[in-house]
Amino acid sequence: MASPNESPNEDPSSDASNYQAGLDAMHKQQWSTAADLFAFEPVESPHYASAMGNLAQMRIALDLYGNAAEASKKALAAVSRGDQILNPASLVQFKRNWAEILLEIGEAAAALEELDQTCDEADGLTKEYPALADSIRLQQAHAMAVRAQAHVHLGNMEQAVALFRVARDKYERRLKSAAPGGLPVVG
Repeated sequence: MASPNESPNEDPSSDASNYQAGLDAMHKQQWSTAADLFAFEPVESPHYASAMGNLAQMRIALDLYGNAAEASKKALAAVSRGDQILNPASLVQFKRNWAEILLEIGEAAAALEELDQTCDEADGLTKEYPALADSIRLQQAHAMAVRAQAHVHLGNMEQAVALFRVARDKYERRLKSAAPGGLPVVG
């Protein structure tokens, strides 16, 4: 990951017009438009992993899991290149997205394995990037909630309930630590 302390759209030297337009559409909840824009991000762009990860998220929102799987694989492969501008919280999100796809296609055990690794990795990322710990913990809470869902699919109800509670506790701690008037901004 390059420049992890920046939001992906803070690099003025890159041509991220599709990516930025996709983010704008995503924030307006224009899912189809956002997905179309993210799909056109060039492979050589430093925002390609983010565009593909967000594309996967948009396709999940549109219940297009087959297409989401392709975008998710591309995002994770681009991250492994090491030349991407990516917030560490986004890495946790993209790995969670992949696990959600696995869960949706009936691969609950594989999803659970991915989520276990992702939550462990999130712990390490909070130590490596303390300024971004709040954002990383939020994504970790989302991953824990999906982890609980995987346990439901596997019939492990006690473990599912325990993980749902852990995720709930993380969300509650975040709300309690928020400044009056709303939640802190997450990159």
